[in-house]
Amino acid sequence: MFNLDNKDILKYMSNAYWRPEYIPDYYPIWHLLRYDSYKEISNFFKILENKDRSTIEFDKYRQYKQKNLLKGVLSAPSILKLNKDPLALTKKIFQNSTNINYMLIKFVFLFFNKNDFLKRFNVINMNILEEIMKEGKGCILATHHWGGFQFIFLYLLASNLPVTLVMSDEMHETFNNIFDIDEYPNIRVRYINSQTNVNYTTSEKTLFNCMKDLKAGRIVFTCIDNPIINTNNFNKNNNFLGAKVRFTRFAAGLAKKAKCPIVHIYPKIDFNKQTIDLSLGGIINCDLIRKLNELEIMNISNSYMEKKLLQRPADWTYADWFYKYMLIEGNH
Repeated sequence: MFNLDNKDILKYMSNAYWRPEYIPDYYPIWHLLRYDSYKEISNFFKILENKDRSTIEFDKYRQYKQKNLLKGVLSAPSILKLNKDPLALTKKIFQNSTNINYMLIKFVFLFFNKNDFLKRFNVINMNILEEIMKEGKGCILATHHWGGFQFIFLYLLASNLPVTLVMSDEMHETFNNIFDIDEYPNIRVRYINSQTNVNYTTSEKTLFNCMKDLKAGRIVFTCIDNPIINTNNFNKNNNFLGAKVRFTRFAAGLAKKAKCPIVHIYPKIDFNKQTIDLSLGGIINCDLIRKLNELEIMNISNSYMEKKLLQRPADWTYADWFYKYMLIEGNH
């Protein structure tokens, strides 16, 4: 039984898009769906989704999740300045969050039908990456967690781009369980600290390896809003959504050391059409990287991603992270 105040609630849909507990005998059905059309896959999972949404467990998860999402909304001055009803916005954020979870599992199965899979993505301003690649240079491809960042991982995995994925060992294990990610010739994986396991040796090794990848002309993809939790090694003047936050300085530090540009990417999902726009922009070029310090680079990145998020605040699916992990002031 789920207890509303029990941490087990968070596990109900944690990583539901990879190992969903609401699907009986998940892996045995893999071979039945992995090469089907999206319509066939979607119809199958829609039945399970409807069943899942009608359970008591899902309702308790909804109550728990919305309570924490609301804390994030109320803690973000820039969100409050939009003059939207906080509770109504929270409910919309939760709706988008669960829609992403249920849609993502369909894309995981569709992944092995490459033609159909890639047709569901529209990459805007792809010429930015193409021009950088033509010059034989590497770049950092940066994003935040909101809006369905997981789809970016899937797209990069399916592309032929030379991509280095920076991820925690836990996430790498999850990916490997499904995709055998190490078998993709265009992909390399570099490990970064998880939220609960800070290891400076791992961080330094990852930084060094990513520098080599960038010099070899590879694209290093990373989330730049990973919160720093178990250490005081963060800058207290890092800003996002009108508040002071504890974000990782990995991307900014890497850009400074490798003297390479940062390009931002963010998703926009059409839940009706079940398609995704991936937009590239917000370039921080090499000249700026050389002139600015890490904090200035971080705040330019945050400002760009904040602007995009404020255009679609209902996509802020990690608002609960903001309150729980990212805010510097207060004991959360």
